[in-house]
Amino acid sequence: MNSKSFTQKINWPQAIAEVVLIVTGILVALAVNGWWGDRLERQAETSYLEALNSDFQKNRESLAAAIEEQENVINEGDQVLRLIKAGLNEETSGEFYSKVGNKLYFFPSWTPITGTYDDLVNSGRLLYIQNSQLRIEMSGFQRSLERIRQMERLQTETFYARQSPFLVENQDVNYHTWSESYKPPVSPYSVDIGSFATLKYWNLVVEWIYIHADIISTYKRSLAYCNRILELIEIELANKRKS
Repeated sequence: MNSKSFTQKINWPQAIAEVVLIVTGILVALAVNGWWGDRLERQAETSYLEALNSDFQKNRESLAAAIEEQENVINEGDQVLRLIKAGLNEETSGEFYSKVGNKLYFFPSWTPITGTYDDLVNSGRLLYIQNSQLRIEMSGFQRSLERIRQMERLQTETFYARQSPFLVENQDVNYHTWSESYKPPVSPYSVDIGSFATLKYWNLVVEWIYIHADIISTYKRSLAYCNRILELIEIELANKRKS
């Protein structure tokens, strides 16, 4: 059979129709798969947005509490300076040492909640969040955390390098810090109040206040990111509820 006779026996309309049908089926299948995949991604996005909303609500609350704690330390520092300026004596020494021993050198760190964001980044699903501005704000929040860690490390280093040596040399033992099983003997020597009423210690307290003020600034920067992120999340969730 020559090629001419073979070609004449092909039912071209039917062959073309079958090819069109196959191609159409493939295209429809791809479209359905794409639609289904997109639908799953949008469902995942909603779940992530709700989880992010919960995380950043908690971050906002804990940041507000952390700022208040830092402000309390600054207030204690201001009162210590007031007592020094007024003139330390036997009457005011109790209040002074109470602040120096228990309240002024209180410096807790703040622990953010980043589980949902970390999961988005580590799983490669960050682009599930379609709002680009929201992604930018979350990235900015993460960068602000590094600045907070830097300032908190500086705070700790400053305490042990500058504040603690002075306190060890000039302050009596704070018995409240010892365990129930052991109490050190009470010193027969009185504390030299005059060593605290000095320019050296005044400057140390001022330095300590400034460090806490700088930490508050970093906390407030992260808090501003939280507020913007929560606003954007609320808009996205509201739009999804409408659709």
